[in-house]
Amino acid sequence: MKHIRIFAVCLAFLVTLPAQEPTDPCQALKQRIQSTESRLQDWPNLGRYADANANLGLPAKGEPRVVFLGDSITDQWKLAEYFPGKAYVNRGISGQTTPQMLVRFRPDVLELHPKMVVVLAGTNDLAGNTGPMTLQMTENNLLSIAELAQANSVQVVLASVLPVSDYGPRKQTERRPPAKIRELNSWIKQYCKEHNLVYLDYYSHLLDDKGMLPSNLSEDGLHPNAAGYKVMAPLAEEAIQQTLKNIDRTTATTKPYRGPARIYADSHDLQNFESRKAKSRPHRRGRKRRAENAARQAATQTKPLKHGGTEEAEETKPITTHSLRSRMTLSFFAHVVSSHHSRGRLYYYP
Repeated sequence: MKHIRIFAVCLAFLVTLPAQEPTDPCQALKQRIQSTESRLQDWPNLGRYADANANLGLPAKGEPRVVFLGDSITDQWKLAEYFPGKAYVNRGISGQTTPQMLVRFRPDVLELHPKMVVVLAGTNDLAGNTGPMTLQMTENNLLSIAELAQANSVQVVLASVLPVSDYGPRKQTERRPPAKIRELNSWIKQYCKEHNLVYLDYYSHLLDDKGMLPSNLSEDGLHPNAAGYKVMAPLAEEAIQQTLKNIDRTTATTKPYRGPARIYADSHDLQNFESRKAKSRPHRRGRKRRAENAARQAATQTKPLKHGGTEEAEETKPITTHSLRSRMTLSFFAHVVSSHHSRGRLYYYP
C-alpha cells in the first residue's frame, strides 16, 4: 500500500512538469530546415514591417520622425516607454547583420520619410550570423547606409557597438571579441568626425572596470536589460537633439541659391555695383590699372619735329574696353530694375 502511494505521488509530479522540447534528432533537423527555408525565402525579412509601414502614414507637420534601425538590441527596446510623446519608430529585427539592414533600408527607413535615422548595428556581423564577415565588409555596409540616407536628405546618427561580457550563461566574447568591437567603434567614430555626423557613444557608458558589459545592465552579457536601456535612452536623445540643432544651424546659414551668378545685389544698391564688381575681381582691377598707366604714358610722350625741337602731345584719358562694358552692363540692369522693381532682388551675371 505504501509503494502504491509513492508511485501515485511521483506520477502526479511528472504530470505537472512543463512540456519538454522533442529530443528526436529527426524532429530537430526538420525544424532547422524549416527555419532555413523561411530565411531563404525572405532573407532580409522585408515582410516583418510591411504592414506596419503601410499603415504608418506620413509624419505630421513639424514632427521630426526618427527611425531606429538595428538588430535585437533595438528590436527589444520599447521606445514608447523610454521616449514618451516622441515620434520614434522602431525598425529593429533580432539577429540581423548590416547587409540585411542595407537591403531593407529603403522600405523600412526611407519610405517612412523620417528626419533622421539612428543606426545600431555590427555585433551580429562579428558573430557571423549570416556568414563570415570582415570588418571592412561591415564598414562598407555602414558607409552605404549613411550615403543612401544623406542622398535622400535623411540625417544619420551612427551608434557604437555595445560591449559584451562572459557573466551570463554563455561566453559572448568568443563570438564577439572585445578587440574587434573596439576596432569597429574606432572606425565609426572617425567616419562620423570626417563627415560631420553625430557619433552616439553607447560603448564607453556601458563598461565596467574589466572592460565588459556590467552584470547589472544585462542578463545574458549581450542584450541590455531595463537598467541598461535607461542608460542608453538619454544618450540617444542627446544625439538626436544635437543632430536637429545641426540641421537648424545649417538651414539658417544657407544663402539663397544664385546659380552661376558671382555678384548678388538688392535693387536699391545699384550705385555700389561698380565698386563691388571691382573688389570681386582684383586681378582685373590690376590689369585695368596697368593698361591705363601704359596708355597715359604713351599719350604724354614727346615726338621730334621736322626742323628740330620737340612737341608735347596732348594728354588724353583713355577709355578702356573693360570700363565701357561695365557702364553698358550697369545701364542695362538699371533698366531691368526700373521695369521689374516689384521683384525686389536681382542677380547679376558678369
